[in-house]
Amino acid sequence: MWRQSRSSFEESGAILLHITLGLLQWFVTPTSTQPRFSPLILLPVQLSRGSAPGTWQLRRAQEEARINVTLLKKLEVDFALQVGGLYALPEDESRVDIRTIMHDFKVLVANQPRWQVLDLAQLGVFSFQKFLMWLDLQAKQAVLLQNPVVRHQMTGDGQ
Repeated sequence: MWRQSRSSFEESGAILLHITLGLLQWFVTPTSTQPRFSPLILLPVQLSRGSAPGTWQLRRAQEEARINVTLLKKLEVDFALQVGGLYALPEDESRVDIRTIMHDFKVLVANQPRWQVLDLAQLGVFSFQKFLMWLDLQAKQAVLLQNPVVRHQMTGDGQ
């Protein structure tokens, strides 16, 4: 994890190492037997080697915590859940109101059989670059479709 996150930061300036707060256990279909797990909150961190051999230091990065927008979009598109209020992170005296976010997710998935919000924290490498690019293209779709070449590639219309 250390090598991968350090390499990514050196190459692109992107912090990929996060502590995840809360996990959603969900299933692709009502009959699926394989549970899926998705983080709810992503807190960017930096990992560095300590001064003593075999020791590590974990520090919060300067970037702000964020909600897992990829998960929210999936819940909206694939499961028709109304997630609108979850895009903004509520704050409390410790900056991010984790308790409220966890509660809001529990309410959101309460009617989904076998789904549950797990109160867990994990350290992992997460990259959302493709998803962010997709969001950018989606937001600019109307402008892009004005170009006949782009319109043809995206829709098959025209010459």
